[in-house]
Amino acid sequence: MKMCVIQNRGFSLIELIMVIILLGIVAVVAVPRLPSITDFDEMGFFDELVGAARYGQKLAIATNCKVELEVTASSYALSMPSSVGNCFALSPTFSTDVPHHSASGQYSNAAPSGVSISNPATIVFDASGGTSTSHTFSIDGRSFTVHATSGYVERL
Repeated sequence: MKMCVIQNRGFSLIELIMVIILLGIVAVVAVPRLPSITDFDEMGFFDELVGAARYGQKLAIATNCKVELEVTASSYALSMPSSVGNCFALSPTFSTDVPHHSASGQYSNAAPSGVSISNPATIVFDASGGTSTSHTFSIDGRSFTVHATSGYVERL
């Protein structure tokens, strides 16, 4: 006589409830620690602004012409004098936007929603890459300084 053995191939109700409880605990503990999209946008915009400052300093040296970095509370822009003759003027008019080196458009951008720049200012890099004064920019806890004389852009 042959016996039939029935095998259960599933989870018990207790096992399912325990898994749901564990997932709930992980969600309560781990999810608040994940970075928000605003944090990601802040970091990306900060890196972009640091890159623009460094590019402006290097462009001033390479072209032997002044480059202006204008930083407001919600945007930045790089610009140059409209003609070579204005490069060495005491107070040139910066009317030509610097084209972006890797994409179409200009070297300027607005801050993402919820991101603001502390200590906005306008910095002019001279033909040697230096500036007349040092200035520190901050974006929600991240900072960088443009040093006078050398124009060195230092992340803090």
